[in-house]
Amino acid sequence: MTRFSKVQTPERHKKRKCTDGRGRKRGKGYGGNPGAVLRPYANAYQQYMKQLPIPSKRCETHIPNITWRELGNSMKQLYGQPLHYLTNLMLQRWDDSRIGSENEHKPMYSIIESSVAESTIWVVEEFHRRSTSAQHVATLWINDPKYSAFIDPIPHTGGCSDAKSAENTDSCII
Repeated sequence: MTRFSKVQTPERHKKRKCTDGRGRKRGKGYGGNPGAVLRPYANAYQQYMKQLPIPSKRCETHIPNITWRELGNSMKQLYGQPLHYLTNLMLQRWDDSRIGSENEHKPMYSIIESSVAESTIWVVEEFHRRSTSAQHVATLWINDPKYSAFIDPIPHTGGCSDAKSAENTDSCII
């Protein structure tokens, strides 16, 4: 027996259990994994977005497009569909990329034809809806505290994407 075996460890050096008062461990997020909190929401979001069809008919109505974000917002209203989080983020970045260029103050329709810009957004949207993993979305949400600003609410039915309204609307074309 050594002379230190009977020495008690001072209270301040003992390992303490961190609990919330109910015996549950405190720590980083849910189970120590911050992504675990958002992953179920991201999974439900991605499943919902996968179910939405890309409109097969293009509305002939002229969509004002001063910026990419304005074009996206007009498309949401016209077609009655949300755009994917990643598409909204991309539109914001495209607008930001124009800052400082000689075309910064020119409206988009003077740079790119409206129908081409709209088609480009639908192609990107289809890719994001079909190919993005919920895990990737959750990871992005963790790193972006303002992520909810880029998530569209669930829309009402209607718009040119709805087959019945498309039949009754002369402004929609195939």
